[in-house]
Amino acid sequence: MYALLKPSAESGNIKPSFRDHDEVRIEEPALTHSLRRQLLNRHKRNFNWQEGGPDSPVKYLDRDSVEYSLTQSAMNNSLETRMAKMTLYRSLALQDKVWGGICQYATGNWQSPHYVMTMGNQAGCLRIYALSYALWKNRLFRDAAIRIRKYLSRFLLSPVNAFYSGQDDRIRDCDAAGYYALEEEQRLHFGVPATDTRILTRENGWAIEALACCHEFCNDPESLQLATDAAEWILAHRKIGDGGFINNEQLSYRLGDTLAMARAFLQLYRVSADPDWLNRAINAADFIALHFYHRGGGYVPEINTRSSRHTGPGIDENLSLMRFANLLWYYSGMQRHRKMAKHCFRFLCRDEVATSRVEETGILLAEQEYHEQPVRIMILGQADDRDAQQLHRTALDYHAWYKHLAWYSPDEAPVNAREIYYGDRAVAVVKHSFCKTTTLYDARLLENFLANI
Repeated sequence: MYALLKPSAESGNIKPSFRDHDEVRIEEPALTHSLRRQLLNRHKRNFNWQEGGPDSPVKYLDRDSVEYSLTQSAMNNSLETRMAKMTLYRSLALQDKVWGGICQYATGNWQSPHYVMTMGNQAGCLRIYALSYALWKNRLFRDAAIRIRKYLSRFLLSPVNAFYSGQDDRIRDCDAAGYYALEEEQRLHFGVPATDTRILTRENGWAIEALACCHEFCNDPESLQLATDAAEWILAHRKIGDGGFINNEQLSYRLGDTLAMARAFLQLYRVSADPDWLNRAINAADFIALHFYHRGGGYVPEINTRSSRHTGPGIDENLSLMRFANLLWYYSGMQRHRKMAKHCFRFLCRDEVATSRVEETGILLAEQEYHEQPVRIMILGQADDRDAQQLHRTALDYHAWYKHLAWYSPDEAPVNAREIYYGDRAVAVVKHSFCKTTTLYDARLLENFLANI
């Protein structure tokens, strides 16, 4: 099916797309009404209304559930607002008060954490707290995100500027709970817990995307520098010829490695407006389509390069891929990316898949994005134009992750948009499904307009 894919983006100068995307409407997969209601009921029934988070003995921040609540809160759903805020406040008990890392989970109650610091948890919580700050401007959430960034740069950043995989909770001559109750000087007397010094592609992709999100929503330039440096190292040492990424071994291609980097590249493009990052995201998406496609729906998690054997599609990878590919479609204008999202959705909307776990709110989130157009913001102006920079910064501050943001110099802008740019004056063009296309020349007016969408 994908043998006739278009040439890779690096073979030409792919421009970000800003066309209307109304043409793909036929035979769309969808959740049935009863399945959607069942998933929503599970989302609410599985919530602990006294303590926040999942209603289970293990306390952790369920990132898909909280992100879904954030999207509903943005639409003035007071119940989802309460759910998200309660979980986010209680989850702060998992954050190390001295060094800022986020513990993986707690047992019994939020005050009894297990002190393993995995990269997956650092990156996921960093992204969620940055998104939460963007929506509510609560300084506690921004502080939580910045403290995670500081922990990453101090304890998990390798000498080559890529990231290690995590940190253990064991320390000689001291139990974990007693150790983490100490202040820094006392801790250092016992030493520092061992670090997992593997540099893994997938974990670096997670970290890069989360750090770029922190720069986007918390306006933290140091996060962007960390993300860019790590991405450059992975590109130099883990990229294979046609857009994919691997770890050191050559026996298999893993979807998670290339997908994590693809999402990271798209996020880096949005915050930097550098089209090279978009080209790399497109190449990575095409690599996934070529190597991981499953005829029955979805994409498989791993391909052994010495054998045709593989396992069936997994829920987590296909949820992440569906959301990425659907958003990439708006940035690239290439329908094959929308088809990727559709193929993931065919797998995810099956009853036996969607109901296979206690809660699968991520499917509700992915479906919501699949059937709605994002807010689309186009900035026209020179890269060194201060007004254009302020407009771009204001657009980045807009709370939604699901948004299409492009910044063009006047000579690269779509033909039908060039007439808007006159007198060398930077301009923002906003498209939204609930209002007419709006043209704004002042960052404060753009901020007010986006706040009222």
